[in-house]
Amino acid sequence: MTIDSPFPALCVRRQNCSLQLFALQLAPMLSQKLGLMFGLNERIFNLYVSHPPTPHHDVNFMKAFSFKLRGAYNMMANLSEEQLKRGVICSSAGNHAQGVALASHKLGCNAVIVMPVTTPQIKWKSVKRLGGNVVLVGDAYDEAQAYAKKRAEEEGCTFIQML
Repeated sequence: MTIDSPFPALCVRRQNCSLQLFALQLAPMLSQKLGLMFGLNERIFNLYVSHPPTPHHDVNFMKAFSFKLRGAYNMMANLSEEQLKRGVICSSAGNHAQGVALASHKLGCNAVIVMPVTTPQIKWKSVKRLGGNVVLVGDAYDEAQAYAKKRAEEEGCTFIQML
């Protein structure tokens, strides 16, 4: 099995007498800050370091390091072309927001991410960087969620529920 990866090493682990290969994922912010290429494995958290980092290596890497990305992507990948054209909306103050933003970018659809006004700037800036259109509403998550559901109904876009 060949895995396209800029890292020369793969994480290999033996489980139930079968080998499983796991590609390493680039951690772009750490790599950029430290001038080294950091690779993390999302399932077993092994670390591989290479020097120097190159910008093009992050093209095929998961940029939102959470399981929320998988849930958001799976939900959105099952939407019809028409639903994707109308766009998606979600409410979140963290990882789900990043997952929806990245999945929408990869699937070529518009994503509105509704976050409480109290969301730390680093979180909503990260969502914007991943391609989400951030709307800050309400002081608490419940207010942001109510707004997102209402807007989904009014605009005909799909509400992506947090799992």
